[in-house]
Amino acid sequence: MIGGTVASLVAPWVQWGIEKRRNKMTYRRQLVESWREYIDKNFNFNQNDFAGTATFSTLRPHLSKKLIKDIEDEAIQLTSIGSSTHDSIKLDLLQEITRIEKRWGLI
Repeated sequence: MIGGTVASLVAPWVQWGIEKRRNKMTYRRQLVESWREYIDKNFNFNQNDFAGTATFSTLRPHLSKKLIKDIEDEAIQLTSIGSSTHDSIKLDLLQEITRIEKRWGLI
């Protein structure tokens, strides 16, 4: 009887833990999808525009300090001429997203 009582108390807790983990993975997949979608959609990627988006605000805590500096640094933004710097930042962002996916166990 005591075993049944303990099992009836533990089973919902275990189920809640599984569901919590599942929801976390789903949320992370949605984040990665939204990051990639934004970057893919913007063929002429502009770090000035990107730095002011909700997409960047969700990605920023996961980025390296160097990449954050590259995106947010006014000097870099003002001196970037042409698309080569923008393309480089875009490529760096995509590589960072892949690194985040690996760390989260999504790939």
